[in-house]
Amino acid sequence: MRFSPQEKNKVIQGLFEFSEVPSQAEVFLFGSRTDSAKLGGDIDLLLLVPLINLNILQSIKPRLIVNIKKYLGEQKVDLTILSLETCQNDPFFQSIESQLIRLNENNRRT
Repeated sequence: MRFSPQEKNKVIQGLFEFSEVPSQAEVFLFGSRTDSAKLGGDIDLLLLVPLINLNILQSIKPRLIVNIKKYLGEQKVDLTILSLETCQNDPFFQSIESQLIRLNENNRRT
């Protein structure tokens, strides 16, 4: 993995500063940063939230990204937000599930 513990903490801080992000939200890294053999690449993040929170978080997604960049600096950050309840049926989620690396400690996925 090409993602330091400091970067992990900055992402978590940037997301959970928003009261709209529920405590049970799950944060994952995926994409090229999960492969130590690759170079470069943006920071691909997945935020899994309860369905009840999905619409509000989709509406503030640009603010979430700006806040993450406030801590990480000017790096390309992509944020995907999906529902915990429906992600297993989502084709995109299914395509990345095997490469997900959990970033926050208070969740149930590995």
